[in-house]
Amino acid sequence: MALVRRRLFGSVTVTDPKSLLLTNAINTGTGTVTVTATTGSLTLGSGVTLLSTGNVSLAATAGTVTDTAASPVAIAGNVAISGTSIAVNNNTANSMGAVSLTSSGAIAYTEGQTVNIGLISATSTAAAAVNIQSVSGNIIQTGTITIPAAYTAANFSAPTGAVTLTNVGNAIASAVPVGITANGAGASGNTSLTNSNSLLLGNVQVVGGTFTVTTVPGASAGSITQATGTSIFEYGAASFNTKGGAVTLFNSGNNFGGLTINTTNTAAAGANVKVRETGTNNYTALNTGTGGTFTATDDTGNITESGTNMTVGGTSTLTATVGAITLNAASNTNVFTGAVFLSAPGNSSIGDTGGRIILADGTTVTGNLTVAETGAVGLITDSGSLSTITVGGTFAALNSGSGASNVVFSGINSTFGAVQIKAGTGTSSLLDNGPLLLVQGSIVGGPLTLTSATNITSSGPGGSTFASTVNLVASGSIVISSPVYITGVLTVDAIAGPTNLSFLSTVANLNGLTVVNAGNASNYTKPSP
Repeated sequence: MALVRRRLFGSVTVTDPKSLLLTNAINTGTGTVTVTATTGSLTLGSGVTLLSTGNVSLAATAGTVTDTAASPVAIAGNVAISGTSIAVNNNTANSMGAVSLTSSGAIAYTEGQTVNIGLISATSTAAAAVNIQSVSGNIIQTGTITIPAAYTAANFSAPTGAVTLTNVGNAIASAVPVGITANGAGASGNTSLTNSNSLLLGNVQVVGGTFTVTTVPGASAGSITQATGTSIFEYGAASFNTKGGAVTLFNSGNNFGGLTINTTNTAAAGANVKVRETGTNNYTALNTGTGGTFTATDDTGNITESGTNMTVGGTSTLTATVGAITLNAASNTNVFTGAVFLSAPGNSSIGDTGGRIILADGTTVTGNLTVAETGAVGLITDSGSLSTITVGGTFAALNSGSGASNVVFSGINSTFGAVQIKAGTGTSSLLDNGPLLLVQGSIVGGPLTLTSATNITSSGPGGSTFASTVNLVASGSIVISSPVYITGVLTVDAIAGPTNLSFLSTVANLNGLTVVNAGNASNYTKPSP
């Protein structure tokens, strides 16, 4: 191994066919330095202090560029390092200008302060990894990063700072897991990653700052996914943006702050979004375009929203394993064009402003479920006569749209703990495969039919108001024991009976109109006058 030890003046070029050990190399001023080992390795030893503002080139044409432990390297100017592999990672106090790393093998690079990536050009066709670390600063870039599919990982670690890799020319292959650690407090940890290809995330930890991931417009597919067995641990706001590429963050152990996800990025068709989280799954904004589906699963908490809008063109599948689902458009603008499946043990609510909301077959909420539609001439409905909707508590279908808005649930297998309905002048109906309990607060402007496979009852001191005809159909009995006010004709059809309407007054409750009893006549008790 050749030893290079000298004080350098002006511009210096050293080329040697052997391996080189560079020690006690010192310069100042503006001169450039080029050191090349043409057949062996290049080792940066003790005393390498190049304080010139000129460029520095360190190359091992057929070997490794490395540094020795306990010998920090200080280079003020921009540095180009190239070799069959790069392992300049043995000193936590290394300091260099913008660094360009070119290698046909593994790349491991560490600085004590901020790492400024002038370039990463990795070209291996065999398994290798890229590892970049800033011990106490940030990782930024002024040039592009290119890492092909043979690489097994690309890790960027700034344990006390941020990682900002937002060059639109970044080309990290979609098969390479990108790991990020950026634990700076608050805004000092804000982290961003941009790629021109689909992106595969590895383990990510961003404790204090925000986390933004983007596949740039024009990217082919441009999806964002996770490597198997990895997780994203992030407490600030998180944003994932693609142009028609799917976002699939469905590994166990994920933890996000408020989520913004947009798979349209000027492509209206959008793409599917799939998210799984351990903590509360909170959405600031969501847009899957006209065709993308939305799947959200929370393993230990709730699914909720805290932002301005959610737009889903395809079906929505929402599962809160032990919590509740609260996606209520009362203060936000939500449009769920496709059917919405909900599964949650807790009291849940979902709201829509698009004019129609469909509860998907299999929806199960152990507690109360409120479905609110605020779009004009809106519809709240199930997915058809064979669907099954199960609500253990009160099911409130609240349609506040104008005109002929209505509520229609025809699934023959659906069961509800209790029912409250608000609808406009359209024709509404609801079928319950168990006892149907009508609670106070229903307001319906058009014709309404309520059908129970067993009995129909009512409760609550507040009462309900119906501005048109009402049909009550039960295989068992019909007993009304709370105030209801009906403008049109009330028709009751209790097949087995009894039917008891004695709580009602024909004049006070039924607009003076005679009830039509189409059911069992032998045990029918009519209203008082």
